[in-house]
Amino acid sequence: QKVTITGDALDVNFLITEAPGFGDLDSSDVFNKIESYISSHLDSYFEAELSVNQSNISDTRVDACLYFLNHSGHGVKTRDMELLGRLHKLVTIVPIIGKADTCTRQEVDVFKQQILSQLSQNKISI
Repeated sequence: QKVTITGDALDVNFLITEAPGFGDLDSSDVFNKIESYISSHLDSYFEAELSVNQSNISDTRVDACLYFLNHSGHGVKTRDMELLGRLHKLVTIVPIIGKADTCTRQEVDVFKQQILSQLSQNKISI
């Protein structure tokens, strides 16, 4: 889905892409597709940037990954941590606590601290 936000001096275009199949029991194929998608757009941009004719460079790089985490009370799941570990060097990750509106402020704060702690322990930058 494409979205354009119009500002006073600049229009910003967004392309929102979902990752269907993520969360299945064996997500390794989906992990590879997500990583490949992001990497291929990075590679294409850098190849165009190195070319002689740079006037028509189309920047299709992925700027951010909005990563929804389920509030389970047990921290970030292993498969989520695995994918975050693969993606954090390719794209900015924005963790979002899914259904946070169904939690108390204290529950959200505790889960947020769990997330930050686990990311730090696994050397995953956001």
